[in-house]
Amino acid sequence: MKCPKCGVELNRRKSSNYHFTESGLSNVYLGNIYIDYCPHHKEVMVPEISRMQELLAVIFVDVILNPQPLSGEDLRFLRQSNDLTQVELSQLLGVSPNTVARWERGKLCFDAATDLNIRRVILSQADKYILKLLKVRVRQLFSQTTAFSADFKKFRDAVKSDLKYRHPEKAIETIPRPLMRKNNPFLVQEETLAPAFV
Repeated sequence: MKCPKCGVELNRRKSSNYHFTESGLSNVYLGNIYIDYCPHHKEVMVPEISRMQELLAVIFVDVILNPQPLSGEDLRFLRQSNDLTQVELSQLLGVSPNTVARWERGKLCFDAATDLNIRRVILSQADKYILKLLKVRVRQLFSQTTAFSADFKKFRDAVKSDLKYRHPEKAIETIPRPLMRKNNPFLVQEETLAPAFV
């Protein structure tokens, strides 16, 4: 492959942190991909991405499931991923095309209910591959949340019962052992619990 500006053969290197601006989002970085670049023109960089559609689908699912409010950039990415124009999206949402344009530029903010409605409408227009990928990701998140919720309930119940004890040495015995694992960052260790009950 040759540089479109000077015609020199492009060099190749492996990048661990490529800023993937081609997605239309400013906060997407890719690791471990090959980049062809011109030694004379720093701006000429061509990433080698073999499964572009799948990558964009994964980004789409992550944007939809992100608990943070959608930004204008996110909204534009989701709309364009579904091949919707601003007019088509505005008709689906029941707002004017100018409103959608102002949301995308960041000139107008929307509330949480509108954010949720936008995600619902965008998902209703998504293709089957994205919906299948979304189901897999939701199952993963649900299993992680369920496991953490079960651990938290055990811990909460143990703390409630600990308040009833008069003897601190018995309080430590009631805390379930899995909650005291050193690799669990959400829970305190036994050594830090002991002084609290003395």
